[in-house]
Amino acid sequence: MEFRFVVDENGRPIPSSITLLSTTDSTFNAAARLTVMVEYFRPGLVGGRPVRVLVRQPITYGSGRSERRCELNQVTPLLPPRCW
Repeated sequence: MEFRFVVDENGRPIPSSITLLSTTDSTFNAAARLTVMVEYFRPGLVGGRPVRVLVRQPITYGSGRSERRCELNQVTPLLPPRCW
């Protein structure tokens, strides 16, 4: 699945901006959205100052424990993603 959202100047996703772009199994949609909402990210920087940034975030769930992961791109999180 993939989400798009805005990370604010403090590194928090803006809840009203979270949009589900694609999914292969709607069973995980609510849990994945919650995962995005509770994460912290590094905000974008312009001239050394934090700014809002638009992020596309894929999240991948697998059937086995070794396969479960969340993939992060475009913005480096301050904390590792929570995946179950």
